Amino acid sequence: MSMEVCELYKRAASLLADHCSGSFPLFHDDFDTHNALFQRDTEGNLQLTGILDWDSALAGSWFQFCAFPTLIAVRWPLFERGRYSQFVLDRIKRRQDIFLQQLREEESASQTPVPGRPSNLYSVFDSPAVRVADFIIAYSDPYYEAGGEMLRKYLSAWKKDIDW
Repeated sequence: MSMEVCELYKRAASLLADHCSGSFPLFHDDFDTHNALFQRDTEGNLQLTGILDWDSALAGSWFQFCAFPTLIAVRWPLFERGRYSQFVLDRIKRRQDIFLQQLREEESASQTPVPGRPSNLYSVFDSPAVRVADFIIAYSDPYYEAGGEMLRKYLSAWKKDIDW
């Protein structure tokens, strides 16, 4: 299993290397609602006004930047253990779709490309290569007790999505 995972990660990484030119983005390693400040605008909608806890921030790769924020990330081991239902998974996926749609709209509205940033960042976020690489990095850590069977299950499903 470990050789299969290493080979799959190597292939995913080579696809992600296409997005590693130019500058590196600022990556906040603990981006979640507990580190975000919000204020209501005149219409009563919440607007993000600040981010706290920058001590673990770093200049990272676009791959790291393309991990969904914690509040809309799927925690696969919790799902596998029945800690949340298919309904919760579907709700997270809808929120991810809204996030991606907003990112797509922001990129379309921008008249000037951001130097060093992939021009189609929204398509990188949920690409099979990002899913596979992120899953391997996150859940191969013994802390999550994901186990080889869970890794094999998800990676074999996503492996079909990647055009090698």
